[in-house]
Amino acid sequence: MSRHAQRCRLPLLILFFFCLSFLCTASASEPLRIVSQTVATDELLLEVADSAQIAALSQLARDAQFSAVSKEARAYPCLPLNADAEAILKYRPDLVLFGDFSRAELVAQIQRCGVEVFIFSRYNTLDETWGSLRLLAKKIGPRAEVRAEQTIADCQRRIAVLQEKLRSVKPVRVISPSTYDLLPGDQTNFQDYCEHAGAENLAKTIGGFTGQVPPPGEQLLNWPVEKVVVIGDTGDGGALPDAGQIEKALRPFTQMTPYRFMPAVREKRVALLNIWQSSCISHYRVSCYEFLARQLHPEVFAEGEKTGAPALSAREVAPTTARENVNEPWWAQGGGTGTGFFFFGIAAFIAVAFAFFAFRAATSTTSRRVVPLVAVAVLFALAFASLAMGDVPLTPAEFLRGLLRKDIFFGSIIWELRMPRLLIAVLCGAALASSGLVMQAFFRNGLASPGLLGVSAGATAGAVGVIGIGGLAAQSLFVLPTAAIAGAFVATVLVLQMARGGAGTERLLLAGIALNAMLGAVSSYVLSSTTITFERNAQILFWMLGGLEARTWEHVLMGAPIVIAVALLCPLGRPMDLLSLGRKEAQSLGVDVPRLQRKLIVLSTVLTALATAVSGTVGFVGLVVPHILRLLLGAEHRRLVPCSIVCGAAFMVACDILGRCAGGLRIGIVTALIGGPFFLWLLRRK
Repeated sequence: MSRHAQRCRLPLLILFFFCLSFLCTASASEPLRIVSQTVATDELLLEVADSAQIAALSQLARDAQFSAVSKEARAYPCLPLNADAEAILKYRPDLVLFGDFSRAELVAQIQRCGVEVFIFSRYNTLDETWGSLRLLAKKIGPRAEVRAEQTIADCQRRIAVLQEKLRSVKPVRVISPSTYDLLPGDQTNFQDYCEHAGAENLAKTIGGFTGQVPPPGEQLLNWPVEKVVVIGDTGDGGALPDAGQIEKALRPFTQMTPYRFMPAVREKRVALLNIWQSSCISHYRVSCYEFLARQLHPEVFAEGEKTGAPALSAREVAPTTARENVNEPWWAQGGGTGTGFFFFGIAAFIAVAFAFFAFRAATSTTSRRVVPLVAVAVLFALAFASLAMGDVPLTPAEFLRGLLRKDIFFGSIIWELRMPRLLIAVLCGAALASSGLVMQAFFRNGLASPGLLGVSAGATAGAVGVIGIGGLAAQSLFVLPTAAIAGAFVATVLVLQMARGGAGTERLLLAGIALNAMLGAVSSYVLSSTTITFERNAQILFWMLGGLEARTWEHVLMGAPIVIAVALLCPLGRPMDLLSLGRKEAQSLGVDVPRLQRKLIVLSTVLTALATAVSGTVGFVGLVVPHILRLLLGAEHRRLVPCSIVCGAAFMVACDILGRCAGGLRIGIVTALIGGPFFLWLLRRK
C-alpha cells in the first residue's frame, strides 16, 4: 500500500462511519412525540405505537364509559377537555392525530405551527378500520406496521370463530332506542353490530330507516321485537350485566311512550352495551360483536366463557414521571412557567395602577382628559399579559425570540395562536362597547344594549342558519358575517317597531325578552335538526356560547371592517350629545335627526353583527362598559365614544385572561358572570 493511500485511509474511514450514522438516523426518522385528540385515535395509537412515542391522549381516554383503553391510558398525560391548539402544542408533538369530526379551525392552527397532522375518516366498516390502522402504522414506523398486522389477524380470527358459532342460530329481532328519541337504522354502528352478532335490526328490515331517525311512534308496538338493546353501565365490559345494571339502564324507557307498552321492555328482555361499546369505531368493535352475541345467543357460548373485554396491549408501558408535570395548570408548573406568572403579575400590577389613577383622575373635571390615555395604557398592559400567558410557558428570551420570529416554534405560538385571539378580543370588545353606547344614546335609555334587545341573538341566528345549510356558504369568508348582519338588522327592525310607541325601560326589556326567545328558538331548531352533522353542531354551539378559542387570521380579516365602522362612529360624538337633548332641540341646533339616527342604527347593528360573526354571542359588554364610563366621565359623548372603544377592548381582553386563568372558561360565560350582577344592580338603582 502506498504512503498516500495510508494517509487517506483514516479520513475515509471517518467519512464512511459518518455517512453510515447519517443514513441510520434518516431511516429512523419516526415521529418521536405523538398526540391523539380523539378517543378513536387513542385506541389505534395505543395499539401500534411504542410507549415513548405517545406524548398525550384525549381527555376521554381515561374514562371507562367512553374509552376501551381507559386502564392503559392512565399511564399517559391527557389533554384538557375542549383542548385548544396551545394545550396540544405544549407537549411538543411531531404528529397530531385528529378525526374528520375535529374542529377545522383547530386543525388549521396546528398545521400553521409547522406540526404534521393526520386526519382519520370515520370507520363505518371493519375494512375501513383496518385501513386506518395500517395508515397510522405506516406513518409511525416498521414496528408499528408489524403490530398492526398482528392486531388485524387476531381480530379476523376472532370474527371467524364468532361466525362459526352463530352459523346455525336464528337472528334475534331487536331495536336500539335511545333517550334522545332516535332509532338507528341502516348504515349505522348498530346495524354493523347486528350483522356480526346474529341479530336483525327491525328499524332497517321493517321500518326501512337509514341513519339515526325519530321512532315511528305507535307503529313500534306492531313490530315483533324480541329484545331491546340499550346503553348503560356494564362494568368492565367482559362479564354479563347483572339485574341491577339492566334495571338502571331500562328505567328511562319504562316512562317513555311507546317503549313502556312494549312486551320486551315490560318483561325486561334486554341486551346491554356500555357507552364506548355502542359508539366504538376502532378495532375494539370486535369485542363488542362478541359481547352482544353472548347476550343474544347465550346457548352457543360455553358456561363461564368471557368475551368482549378489551385486552390491553402486551407491550410494557414506559414510565411517564418525566412528563407528568406538563399536565398541570400553567401556574403550578416549574421551569419556564414561573416567568409566565411573572409576566402576568407585572401586567396585572400595571393595569391595577393605571386603573387607580383613572379613578383618581375621574374625580376631577380638569383631569378627565387623562382617562383615555390611562385606558390605552391599561389596554397595552393587558395585551402584553395575553401574549405572555398560555399553556406553553415562555421565558423572557423565548418570548422575545418568538415575537421577533427568530424561533419557529415560539413564533408560531405567539403569532399563529395568541395574536389572532388577542386581536379578535380587541375588535369585538371595541365593537360591542361602542354599539351599546350608541343604542343607549339612540333609545335614550341606559339599559339598552345589543344583548338585551336581541340584536346579538339575531346575528347569532343568521350565522347559525348559514352553518346549518353547510356547503360552500358556510366556508366562505364573507357569507357568515353577511348572514350575521342580516339577522342583526332583522332584530333591530323588530325592536324599532316594538318600541315605536315609546322607548321606556319596561317596553324595551319586554321587546328584548321576546326577541331573544324567538331568535333563540331558531338557533335551537337548527341545532336539534337531525340533518345537522356532529361537526356543524360543534360550530353552532360555539357561536351560541361565545368564545375566542381557535381564532385564526381569517377571523381577524372577517372582523377587520369593525375598524372602519368604529372610525365612522368617532365623529358622531357631538351630534349624539345634541340628540340626547331631544329630537326637537337637536333639529333646532342644525342636526339632521333622521339621517343621524339612520347612521347610528346602521353602525350599531353592523358592529354587533361583525363581533358576533367572529366570536359568537358575548353579552353585557355593551351594558357594563358605557355605564362605568358615564360614572367616570359624565354624559359627554365626545369623550365617551373613543373611551368606549378603548375600554371595551380592554374589558374583553381582561375577561379572556380571567377565563383562561379559571381553567378555560368561555368568554361569554365570564362576561355573563360579571354583567349579570351589574345589570341587577342597575335595575335596583333605577
